[in-house]
Amino acid sequence: MAGHAVVFRPAEERARAATLFLWVSIVSSTLLTGVAVWDFYLWGSVGTGIDVWLEDILPTDRISLLLGRLDFAIFLGTAIAFLLWFHRVAANLLALGIADARLSPGWAVAWWFVPVMSFFRPYQVALDIWQASDPAATAAYWRMRPVTPLLNRWWGYFVASIVVEWMAFCTWTRIDDETEAFLHQGVSLLDGAAAVLKVVGAWLAIRVVAEIQRRQNDRARLVAFT
Repeated sequence: MAGHAVVFRPAEERARAATLFLWVSIVSSTLLTGVAVWDFYLWGSVGTGIDVWLEDILPTDRISLLLGRLDFAIFLGTAIAFLLWFHRVAANLLALGIADARLSPGWAVAWWFVPVMSFFRPYQVALDIWQASDPAATAAYWRMRPVTPLLNRWWGYFVASIVVEWMAFCTWTRIDDETEAFLHQGVSLLDGAAAVLKVVGAWLAIRVVAEIQRRQNDRARLVAFT
């Protein structure tokens, strides 16, 4: 029984959706950074004995909570859009002449949800996609193609943002009415650091998406004429 022909399926629309969500996440994280800085300043004033009205703190807490919920919703949208794109470019490798990629397109997405493994397996898939999408890659020696530092920086900032955000959450769970001002400041500092890391990580992700798209389209044109 003859197998189905493998067809290259363009991923531009999915790339645009992922890029749009990444830009929105940059805006959201930038706003969260500003709130975290202001919150750090207010609790610093409390810690040094400067009078701070409750009316100054409560609005900041409410804004922070609202932005946090909005940021989580944006994160979910970004994750869905990015993974749809990630699945498509992983699935295209076979059509581009690469039959021995490390993982199937399904596992390329599934590993993002596996504890511990999600810290390195998706990066390995991204590495495969990057090298296999190189227009100069050959079916036998595609793993020898060079890898840009951009990929490493993106993954480093992504993992760092998750770790710092988890540290902020763990610290936040220790907050109550008796908590001293310095611990409040610690949460604000971690929140701000996580937001900055997310901004940089999202910007690098936008560049990764654009570069992989360019490489796959260039390779697809070459394969079409061979």
